[in-house]
Amino acid sequence: MSKYGLILGLFVLAAILMLLGVGYLIFKPDHYEAPKDGRDLRAGWLSTTDPESGLNFEYPANFGTKYIEPLDWPPRVRVEQRPLMCTNAGEVGARAGQSVTRVIEGEEYCVTTLSQDSYNQYVYATTKEPGVVYVSFSTHLRDCTTYSESERRECESEEASFSPDITINEILKSGLGE
Repeated sequence: MSKYGLILGLFVLAAILMLLGVGYLIFKPDHYEAPKDGRDLRAGWLSTTDPESGLNFEYPANFGTKYIEPLDWPPRVRVEQRPLMCTNAGEVGARAGQSVTRVIEGEEYCVTTLSQDSYNQYVYATTKEPGVVYVSFSTHLRDCTTYSESERRECESEEASFSPDITINEILKSGLGE
């Protein structure tokens, strides 16, 4: 094999791997499962009663993250007697945010996310007895650019991988007797 053929082959292989990676990021499933290692995810959680809904539930003091902190916490929980409707549309940075249907541990949720500057607002909605349950809260994301190179990478990695899905599902399970 010639040197040209080897270089071309490596280039084609690199291009294929890059396309597979981009394809995964674009088309990865919105389906999350809790760890199956036997841990009690709610160990050490706090308990509260939402003043509007009267629903008693458990919640963590924080997300266990270094650069992302919960605001409007514990989350607000409200229940409405109507069908759940979710239109998969919008963009996270748009005025109305982005709504997507997501399956979390076998439960279907409509998740709306709105991002403004270093703040994200979330609303999780799902159908549970006695109706549609909404969980809403916000997070503050630190400005990663203010940190040293290694901390900046750690901060950016935490932001890129952050998902409150399992936490919100566990909160609802704690309040609805599951």
